[in-house]
Amino acid sequence: MGLRQSDASMFRTEIAPEAGFLGWVVQQIAAPIPLVIWVILASPLESAIAPWLQVSRNMFDLFLYLPVGWMLSFLLAIVVQRIFPGAVGFGRRIWIVPVCLLALGFCVDAVAFSFRDAFAEFFYPGPDGESGWVFMLITCPTMSTIAYSLGIIWPARRLSA
Repeated sequence: MGLRQSDASMFRTEIAPEAGFLGWVVQQIAAPIPLVIWVILASPLESAIAPWLQVSRNMFDLFLYLPVGWMLSFLLAIVVQRIFPGAVGFGRRIWIVPVCLLALGFCVDAVAFSFRDAFAEFFYPGPDGESGWVFMLITCPTMSTIAYSLGIIWPARRLSA
């Protein structure tokens, strides 16, 4: 009893090469990279301009590094979407894991310490950047993945409208 030609197609699975776990992981890693590169390239500006403007280091970070870094993640997504149109399938969902981890960490800190301390740790690292590691390692990459996800779906939505 052999397989008929029509039965063979029933047992064949085809997965597009760009629509897989590897594509999702690569985009997950690539989304915060523009923010990191921008921070490295612009860090000499901080030491030169921040004292001249008489602003704290934290204010300089919030108003120079983060908006530009997130915009670069958004623009990277537009470029990826144009080069690899199939990346839209997983690129629009890369924000889910970082947002869940951010929410989990925030809830654990709010229960262990207080809501005020958790909010300060995750969203305002202090005037001189104390306790800034949580902000820089969890909150900023999470926002970069959100900007990336918006950037990956924006051209498709704009063209369909």
